Amino acid sequence: MKKAHLIEWGIIAVALIFGYKFFEASFSMIVQFAAAINANIGDLGSLLVPSLLIMGLYFALFIFLIRRSGQIANYLAKDSAGENVPIRIGKRSLLQVIL
Repeated sequence: MKKAHLIEWGIIAVALIFGYKFFEASFSMIVQFAAAINANIGDLGSLLVPSLLIMGLYFALFIFLIRRSGQIANYLAKDSAGENVPIRIGKRSLLQVIL
């Protein structure tokens, strides 16, 4: 397996974590919105803007890392120039190792 492939799988794992955090932030925002409505808080915008910003950041990073994972991995592994790492591991096991 090439070193760039290992790095790319690591980047994809990080992107999946950002995707998970996006859904977690979405759920958190829904709960905050429901609690604010039940408490009759007048200014919902000031409560929800930070959550929306964090959610947008997680989503943008998820999309960026998924789309550019190969380019980022090649940039980070440019010193090795296709150097093979003496590891024989399946994709399923590799993801478990990365996580």
